[in-house]
Amino acid sequence: MQNQTRDNIFRHRSGGAFTLIELLTVISIIIIIAALLIGLSNVAGKKMRISRVESEMHKLSTAIDSYKSQFGFYPPDNSTNVPNTNIERNANPAVNPLFYELTGTVVTNNGFLCLKHQEVISMDNVEKAFNLDGFVNSAKTLENTHNFLPELKESEHSHIDVGAHVSVLVVPVEGPRDSNGFPLYTDHGGTPINPWRYVSTNPTNNPTSYDLWAEINISGEIITIGNWQQ
Repeated sequence: MQNQTRDNIFRHRSGGAFTLIELLTVISIIIIIAALLIGLSNVAGKKMRISRVESEMHKLSTAIDSYKSQFGFYPPDNSTNVPNTNIERNANPAVNPLFYELTGTVVTNNGFLCLKHQEVISMDNVEKAFNLDGFVNSAKTLENTHNFLPELKESEHSHIDVGAHVSVLVVPVEGPRDSNGFPLYTDHGGTPINPWRYVSTNPTNNPTSYDLWAEINISGEIITIGNWQQ
């Protein structure tokens, strides 16, 4: 009787246990589900980053159009003409004066007072960075300047060192890197930044207005998001 009871218990346990094949099957299913979830998460993350960049581009486009309504032309870009000379050189669309033109400056004896962070940029630095003599959206008094980006966040602009310390508008997603894996642009502290690209002088994609675009790096894939794609 006792032996029979032990046999029944053994058979019960054996019948309720997983075999090795069943365990491997379950583990395989879990791995497949996890891989699918990771893939979906990556896709969702990519779409979220792109959507955020598109949203900020729309905000900048609205500010640029308001600027055009006020002054009758679009904000200047990084000019190909070096002031006071006959020299022409390639403009850098990533180092442009949009930050200053859209937030406004006040003319001082030492240069231009940036209204956003109360910092003076010298006329010499304006020329070095942007190949310009000064800013259009600038006046002798605060009352005569215009801020087309009143809700601009601190994370949406940054300093850049291009032989002169100036500020630029930045994209909220990482930018391209060079062949050695280093970021193309950093702030004066060495932190990677990704400036908005802007061209209003003979733009390629929007000949009658301006090109505004971002180059973003998502998992090694470089994606261009521009106002000509809307």
